[in-house]
Amino acid sequence: MTQALAIINRAYDLIGYKDPDETLSGTDAQSGLDALNSMIDAWQGMPLYVYATEYLVQTVSGDPITIGTGGTLNIERPVSIPNGGFVRSGGLDYNFSMIDRESWAAITLKSLNTPWPSFCYYEPALPLGKLYFYPQMDSMELHLPIPKRVSQFADLTTDYTLEKGYRAALEYSLAEELAPGKRPLDPLIARKAMQYRKAIQRSEIPLLNGEAGLLSTPYSGYSKALFNSDWMT
Repeated sequence: MTQALAIINRAYDLIGYKDPDETLSGTDAQSGLDALNSMIDAWQGMPLYVYATEYLVQTVSGDPITIGTGGTLNIERPVSIPNGGFVRSGGLDYNFSMIDRESWAAITLKSLNTPWPSFCYYEPALPLGKLYFYPQMDSMELHLPIPKRVSQFADLTTDYTLEKGYRAALEYSLAEELAPGKRPLDPLIARKAMQYRKAIQRSEIPLLNGEAGLLSTPYSGYSKALFNSDWMT
């Protein structure tokens, strides 16, 4: 288990701002917490800092399907959704491809209804994200991959379980954030911070559309044309 205060203390030690046995002042601790959460906030928008991808499984209906606290999919609103999602129907899995806004806008007849969707556009709106499927289904068992990212710390002393490698990456990266205006940053600290960030980036193996266990979507004429177009994501 790890507390934010332990990460902050270590970061201050790394830049030589305090002795390891010296108690950190309340002001410096809060400043460190603010810097730590600001850094994590930036990481949450970067796909490389996803440490796992978990499937959300739920039977859904409607258009669009909302995702976020209080939405149809009642989880924390994801910044993005990767490929790898599929719909299960009659014991068979039909995967769909994520497309961007431009691709979604190019579909003229969005209300077309078929047994399974071929594409999904995710609009990460606030407070609820919106999932638009094409073609539409009246009801479907949705299997949606959700990226898991390190979360911000609620306070200095709450215990958290971090994924392997994240504590060192947070400590050394926070030292980089805290050093300006306090101490010159040792180049060794900067190199190790980069090394540890690269290590946690490599630890995540992204889900790929069409991975083992997913069947290819049977494409009709219109969906094959869309799938082969060069503006697909």
